[in-house]
Amino acid sequence: MTVQEIDPRIRFTLVMAITTYDRKESTKRYYNRYALGIMLRALDDAMSEVAEGTSLHRALYDHFNGRVLTALEKAAGLPITYGGGGHDTGRPA
Repeated sequence: MTVQEIDPRIRFTLVMAITTYDRKESTKRYYNRYALGIMLRALDDAMSEVAEGTSLHRALYDHFNGRVLTALEKAAGLPITYGGGGHDTGRPA
């Protein structure tokens, strides 16, 4: 499976979740103006892993953490894990 063969609705849903998350974060004092690009690149990397056979849940968990991971899991209809980014709490298979 290639990245192009992944259902485009999934990617669109995840991009919208990242954009919504970034828009909310942009009102905060500590906002990183480069965060949107960084998160979209991480999503590209995660989708490449999915194309190689990794589960969507595992790929998101490996590339995101915290509230953005929770937002992506909710958008994709996945069970919510706590941790992410290498933490072992609730790590998906």
